Amino acid sequence: MPVTFYVGDPGAGRLSYNSCSLGVVPEGLVVSRAGIEVLADIRSRGDDEVVHLRYDVGRGHRVRLASREIAVDARDGSRPRIGVIDAIDLSDRADPFGWKDSPTRRAGLRPPDLLMDDLQLPPLPTGRRPFLPIRHYWIASFISTGHARPLWLQLPDLTVDEVLVVFPPIRFDRQTRMVLAPVNC
Repeated sequence: MPVTFYVGDPGAGRLSYNSCSLGVVPEGLVVSRAGIEVLADIRSRGDDEVVHLRYDVGRGHRVRLASREIAVDARDGSRPRIGVIDAIDLSDRADPFGWKDSPTRRAGLRPPDLLMDDLQLPPLPTGRRPFLPIRHYWIASFISTGHARPLWLQLPDLTVDEVLVVFPPIRFDRQTRMVLAPVNC
């Protein structure tokens, strides 16, 4: 079946693949700065795109968003589109639609000014979670781009261990490929 997706510039980081894509469709691009890895992914959803970010915070680092904005620029003379970060999800890939209807998903949400470190534990609706440090912090934001072919993604600035960290813009290209689609994915 044909699948349309955005692929990050491999010169800016490392392409990441999940098992459902059979190594054909990247799940995003991993970029690193100051000991922090960010998996950045742009996905089409209706007439908009959803930008997903997963922050992996290494042992001993303390990270906070310095900005709540994600910018996407088509560099076609139009103004960059801005998405606002409303929450950080401790549980799983952030889903702007799923938060509204699922109390379990809402339980894992934290405000965007959360201090991210390797000690945060997502709560369980049934009680305390066993002691398993978490490193993943998920963010998602809708951004309307009209499905532009090349896009440049500007990640939010961070403070890592009290030092400002700025990521350069990352180019993403929209591609369509024919892929085998496993039934259980």
